[in-house]
Amino acid sequence: MPPASTACPNDSNGGEENDDNGDENDDNDDENDDNGDENDDNGDENDDENDENDDENDDNDDENDDNDDEHDDNGDENDENGDENDENGDENDDDDDDDDASNLPKYV
Repeated sequence: MPPASTACPNDSNGGEENDDNGDENDDNDDENDDNGDENDDNGDENDDENDENDDENDDNDDENDDNDDEHDDNGDENDENGDENDENGDENDDDDDDDDASNLPKYV
């Protein structure tokens, strides 16, 4: 019959090694959590920067639209001035024709 108390040779330090491994796993979990938090912070910072860039791009688009509208208005005004110049030119041509006709010799 075997003796009443038989201890396994690994029993004496097996529990401590498991505790050490558990502590190391806890430390790794904490480090992973810290890295996750840092990644979240970086993601939030990137999101904020992207939002700022989007806002700036929207402002630039609005300014470009305003400039386009102003250019269109200027083009319309130029067209109107061109039409007025054409009308004045036609009127001047008519006046010249009248002058030419009045300068012809008159026969009685």
